[in-house]
Amino acid sequence: MMMPERDMPLRLAARDAANIYLETDASPANIIDVYVFAPAVVEHAAVVEWLSERVAVLPIARRRLQRAAADIDYPAWVTDDTVDMRDQITVEAVADWCDARARIGSLVGTPMDLTRPPWDATVMTGVRGIGDGIPDGATVVVLRFHHSVGDAVATAAFGRAVFTGNVEGLRASGQQTEMAGAVRLAFRLPCRAAQFARSIGRAMIVARRSARAVARGEFATPPATSPPSIFNRPLQGSPTVGLVHFDLTEVRDIGRMAGGTVNDAILTVVGGALAELLDELGNPVDGSLGALMPIAMNDAVQNANRFALGSVVLHSDERDPVERLRRVQTSTASEKARQSHPALEQQRSLAQLVPAFITRRTGDRLRRRTEPVAKPGFGNTMVSNVPGGVSDGEFMGARIVDRFGVLTICHGEALTHFVSSAGDRISLSFTVDSAIMPTLGRYEGLLRSTFARLAAAVHAAA
Repeated sequence: MMMPERDMPLRLAARDAANIYLETDASPANIIDVYVFAPAVVEHAAVVEWLSERVAVLPIARRRLQRAAADIDYPAWVTDDTVDMRDQITVEAVADWCDARARIGSLVGTPMDLTRPPWDATVMTGVRGIGDGIPDGATVVVLRFHHSVGDAVATAAFGRAVFTGNVEGLRASGQQTEMAGAVRLAFRLPCRAAQFARSIGRAMIVARRSARAVARGEFATPPATSPPSIFNRPLQGSPTVGLVHFDLTEVRDIGRMAGGTVNDAILTVVGGALAELLDELGNPVDGSLGALMPIAMNDAVQNANRFALGSVVLHSDERDPVERLRRVQTSTASEKARQSHPALEQQRSLAQLVPAFITRRTGDRLRRRTEPVAKPGFGNTMVSNVPGGVSDGEFMGARIVDRFGVLTICHGEALTHFVSSAGDRISLSFTVDSAIMPTLGRYEGLLRSTFARLAAAVHAAA
């Protein structure tokens, strides 16, 4: 009898598997989606039953990781019908937003158990003081995923299916990868070794093509390495989460007035607020800050994670808000064009040919380091703006009032931002090392005041 398709092992692509091999205790590969609902009278058993019924129909809900022997090939997702959905769900009463965000920070910084399905849900009831326009006593549902199941677009699809009750069109984790039976795994190692050997030669050719493309001016060279800041050191504390809200229409208008986008406006605000914060802390940088920014890609290799990591100059040394916005717009457009160049697409596809055991050994070396090294790069922080959130939907009869994502932090990247929208508001969350920023209120205030100055300057210029 032929095995049903839902029960066939689904092999991970290389980029997805890297999130398993390269994560460490200090830098877990977690994705956090937070949904805030209007106050509702809920009981523990009813919450678990409601969520279990909704989640159980989604393919990812019953999948767990299966590693190949000696990592001769990348892992595969296998269906486990013994999974009890109730074991994946936690319900707890929380007094206020301060306690709730401490709980979210704990979820961000705790690695997931991949012997179980790569998701869990934490429901916090009776939360007060989240922000303007959010009623006290709200219900907060935190969905946590392992990054190997997909990117933030994929996890948002999971939440959309759960809270709207519509599972049609959900891109389940791993479905775009090849089927991987045990017999195939046994004979794949020689093929992988040959592919890897060929990929080394191809990498050299692609590198030469890229150099010639840069020389011809076909796409921009990467921006200069960002000057180091206190956020580019090894982690010393634990993740803590901050949150501010902006009016979506106002942010969109500001971006359009300067010929840019919502993302350009938010990057401009982050750059200005972060430079001001570093000045106040007595740690100014020499030059402009930079940001890493995920950029959606349509590479030939069908990964569940479909974003390339771009680098954008924030022009934080430019004091005129309007001019800073225009320069940020130019930087983002240039980087998006560079990342979509065929030469870079080829470079990214070569990673698919690296044998699994080599990626695993790289991760083993990272975990054995006794002195974490802050990673040099082209950004002082990360700003992720991923579309596809939930703007409608309900949880046990309560309407959704807010939705935001939370990114992890790691050595060398102690501050990350996530931009999302629900209804008529934009939520800008940030995760930061508590040892660097024990008090979040000042940075939240700087983000708001920087936005207000940008809005005033853009309207005056218009």
